[in-house]
Amino acid sequence: MAIYELRTFADIYNAVIEELKVQSTDTTTVNRIKRDINMIYLDEVVPYTSWYWLRKNIDITHNSYYSTGTASVTASSQTVTLSTSLSGNYAGKYFKVDAYDEIYTIRSHSGTDIVLETNFTGTTNATANFKIFDNGIVLPVDIIETYKVWNDHRSESMTPLGDKDFLNLVLNNPLLESRPEYYRVTDWKDPNPFDSISGLPAVSTVASSGLVKTIVFATTVASYFTEGDFIKVSSADSEAYNGEFIVEDVSTTTLTYISNKELEDSANADTNITFELKDSEDANEIYRKIEIYPYLNDDDTTIHVEGIRRIPALENDSDEPSIPLHDRISLMYGALHKGWSRLRNTEEAVRNFQLFERKLARMAAKIQDSTDHVKLKMNKLYLYGRRGTRRRVAWNRE
Repeated sequence: MAIYELRTFADIYNAVIEELKVQSTDTTTVNRIKRDINMIYLDEVVPYTSWYWLRKNIDITHNSYYSTGTASVTASSQTVTLSTSLSGNYAGKYFKVDAYDEIYTIRSHSGTDIVLETNFTGTTNATANFKIFDNGIVLPVDIIETYKVWNDHRSESMTPLGDKDFLNLVLNNPLLESRPEYYRVTDWKDPNPFDSISGLPAVSTVASSGLVKTIVFATTVASYFTEGDFIKVSSADSEAYNGEFIVEDVSTTTLTYISNKELEDSANADTNITFELKDSEDANEIYRKIEIYPYLNDDDTTIHVEGIRRIPALENDSDEPSIPLHDRISLMYGALHKGWSRLRNTEEAVRNFQLFERKLARMAAKIQDSTDHVKLKMNKLYLYGRRGTRRRVAWNRE
């Protein structure tokens, strides 16, 4: 009968309560058991292997680069003016002038105006051909890693690379135009890492002595900043003040931080400078990004992703683990191991730990019909390198 199944969170923790002979009115112990079940579930079972029940298939479009019209770029300026207006959100994407190698990150844009993160270092050009592009696709927040990535323009799945190999591949030919063939998954990112500061007093003066930046406000800012805070400074009249920094000192109306750009600048007014404070990271906001290569193409590309889902904790009595029904007993065994250990019943603790390990091993040993056997495969980059070496040796012998 269904009432005797370990189906829901309540079924599992009640089974543990009965085995440990705990009174259901003992809320402290019951809450400890609920926490034990979640620890076993999220920290032991879920990370154990790439379970088939954690996988999720999604399709994401990698957009073609934008190159309509021309761009007016000025040496030593962050501002770029396009001949046609942009629609959509291009902040965080990349900008490049066709006749110049450097690639710039777009800080913000409005209509035909673009503001770059750093000054343009090329030659002033009022009618430059350009490209605006992204080097990857953002994964949904419920996807924590990838299992397989592919697109329909390749005869096999895209090749995953580590950070070093991927960077070397990109640096070898950063402007290659083709359908994506390689990828890496970035570390976690926060889409809005900094928050505006409500009620912050106006800035009276800014000054710079080498790398040391001193900001004086109209009234005290001791309640807004503390030493060690992460801050973002932007829109200053001088680029040397802008960036992300750590607060070195706060003294009544004066804020001090260390920049990465030297400047000798006596105290002067700057009504444009703004400050933001790093927010607390929310696990429901952070995401990972698939960076692809090649990333330049004049057509959109649909990227198919088989990913591993983020699993929420069990909170409500009716919540069900993502684990298949017949394997949920593993959570009971794991929680009983913790419970009996806490009660100093070594025999029962060891017995349930053994049951937990055996169950977990049997779960992992179940091969699904669609599961491939492990195959050894040579890395493409290694093969390309070896072939290039053979060609050079043969040429030298001739």
